[in-house]
Amino acid sequence: MMSRTSLVGACVGLAACAPSGPQLELPSLDAASVEAQSWCALAQVVVENVQPAVLDHVEVVHWDSEDDFVKSKPSIDGDVVTVHSYLTTVDDGLEQIACKLKSNAAVERDLDLEVGTRRDCAAMNRLALEVAAGWHEDGAPTSTPLPLDVVDDRVTATGSAWVARSLEVTDEGVRGVRLRTGLAVPIVPGMSYCKLLTVEAAGALVP
Repeated sequence: MMSRTSLVGACVGLAACAPSGPQLELPSLDAASVEAQSWCALAQVVVENVQPAVLDHVEVVHWDSEDDFVKSKPSIDGDVVTVHSYLTTVDDGLEQIACKLKSNAAVERDLDLEVGTRRDCAAMNRLALEVAAGWHEDGAPTSTPLPLDVVDDRVTATGSAWVARSLEVTDEGVRGVRLRTGLAVPIVPGMSYCKLLTVEAAGALVP
């Protein structure tokens, strides 16, 4: 059981968090706001710690084909950030969403916007549980513990390794899968990939 200590405003895995900077305002996470946005669009803001105004520039391509999703790459063209998502199920029918995002360094460079220190994919998994528990609704209680923990991401070094791994829910807690590349990496620069718990899946885990 974890206490009411939200990951909001924290950066897990500091060695992977660059550029460094302030923790920026989170997007709205009440039920109506979450329903209106793709979870991957919200992840672009939360994980990469960029201004919520970026949501006005995010377009999400949802893939039905895993092969097509695997071939896709997020991009920034003009002021449009295109991210990619793929919804599937893992063990015991647990719903997982895979998100391909752009790094905050790419957003800072290409959109000339303030960015902060990156968060890990774990931040979104914790938020999914918080949203499902109603922590982000007006007047919601903030002392009720969530039913399971969120543990550090499983870090992968290649796209094929990221594709091969899935979100896990074990006795230890929820573990996402992460891949990041720097701006200097050839072919796939400035990428940020996460495998995440959906809010619907989190709702099945929260009593």
